[in-house]
Amino acid sequence: MRSVHVLLATVALTVFSVSSVIAMPSTRQMTEESLSFGRDIDFVENVKVDIAGAEASADISVRLPGTIVNGNVVPVFIDSSLNGVKAIDLYSNRHNDRIASFTLGKVTLPYVSTRFRVGKSGELYVVMRAGNKDYYAVGNLNVLKSGQENMRACDTDARFYTTVEDGVVTIKYMIMHCMNVGRYIKWMKLSHDGETIVESELSLGVSRNPFFSFKFMGNERGSYKLEWEDTAGDKGVKIYRK
Repeated sequence: MRSVHVLLATVALTVFSVSSVIAMPSTRQMTEESLSFGRDIDFVENVKVDIAGAEASADISVRLPGTIVNGNVVPVFIDSSLNGVKAIDLYSNRHNDRIASFTLGKVTLPYVSTRFRVGKSGELYVVMRAGNKDYYAVGNLNVLKSGQENMRACDTDARFYTTVEDGVVTIKYMIMHCMNVGRYIKWMKLSHDGETIVESELSLGVSRNPFFSFKFMGNERGSYKLEWEDTAGDKGVKIYRK
């Protein structure tokens, strides 16, 4: 899966910033409407493109704004009905770069939402491994204004928010981190009561203050542990008890 090659233009993950002392938003505020800044936007679904070693799948949904007005903050929602998904990779479309890789835990569902930064129009590739086979889908990026990121101080903290419905727990979390050139989070792991939910490898393409959302089967109550390490050698740990 790590050798999957794509030929497209570079995209970079980004997310909204929050103060480390403010309260997490309500369920309504963290819905798809808020992740798209409350604007009415048209979403585009999968586009069929050949990738060596992977099979195009209509069972993977990649939802993006039909038109990206501001490339600094672009919501993406990735979901799938494939069974046995073990990992989800996001690729840029220019230099075969992997933007982020998510290794899913045994109870984790094939779902992730985040925000990313777009430098130019192109495509975002999503590759999922189910069993011993790779599947992919791709979303179009129609950018009117490219995203740009300024250098800033690098204080770190993290905030959590969880909901549960029909035995499916949704966890949303943000890590406040500068993600500057030369210093970015390279590794991240989320666990619940000692069970790994997701372990991630991130790249320089990830912008400041990363936001992620995952779903898993289980009990919402318990202890959540988020660990991360950046390229400067700084490590962070945040415990959230529900």
